[in-house]
Amino acid sequence: LASSVRRRFEAIGNSGDLDVAISMIQRAIAQSHIDHFDQTRAQNNLANCLISRFEISAASSDLDQAIELLSQILESRPVGHPYRASTLNNLTYLFSGVFPPAIYHFRSVPDNLAYCLQRRFDATGTLEHLQTALEMHREVLLLRPTPHRYRDQALVNIARCLCLRFEKQGSMADIEEAICKDSMALELRIPHSPFHATSLSRLGRDFFARFQTTGNDTDLDEAILLLNRAVEDRLPSNERKYPEFLESLAEALRSRFELRCMQKDLDDSIAMHEKALAL
Repeated sequence: LASSVRRRFEAIGNSGDLDVAISMIQRAIAQSHIDHFDQTRAQNNLANCLISRFEISAASSDLDQAIELLSQILESRPVGHPYRASTLNNLTYLFSGVFPPAIYHFRSVPDNLAYCLQRRFDATGTLEHLQTALEMHREVLLLRPTPHRYRDQALVNIARCLCLRFEKQGSMADIEEAICKDSMALELRIPHSPFHATSLSRLGRDFFARFQTTGNDTDLDEAILLLNRAVEDRLPSNERKYPEFLESLAEALRSRFELRCMQKDLDDSIAMHEKALAL
């Protein structure tokens, strides 16, 4: 019943349904007759609901409780535990709110815990949270060897953490690995598929970030090439991110104009900004 109520929340967005689902799952967890596996599954479902409510209300208590629940599950299945892999495979949930509407990925306990820790890092700027999130994402990647259908997202999640750490600490090793991981993810995504343009834009921003540190204009040219491809690969599924693609390209073109004084780059940069504002 709680699952059905939560699905109704996902369909119509009534936060009252989410509150009811959370209450139902909490009562189920409190019942002593639930076996260990069902208890663990209920904890993961509760964490998913709390994450969804956090996305709406930004209540830190929901995020903290989700992290606590997911940490408890992982502690009961430490690395090397004979049932850790099967638990991670079974404890998956269609997680809404992270990916564009109608596009879902199965998310394991480390996925969800890493996501929570990234959000906590966003709020606090504490690198320890980001480091733990990165470790969780690396574990997920190990559990998604080629040709796992969601290996691309595991690579992207690692790259995202590395980029955030690069912004904080400026370690070239982080941006180098981010470029590597985002390149690998791009290779796994079929051209004109829902996430292909996002990967193009993300990789373009990686190269642009490295250019801003090193001043290597080859990176700037590569960034503009990739960002142009992202803008050209416009699909209904990435419409929400399209202004971001345009703004990223505009910024890179402006930087190249400042470097080489080519009027076309400045004109194109202005055109991209105008398109983004018009959306």
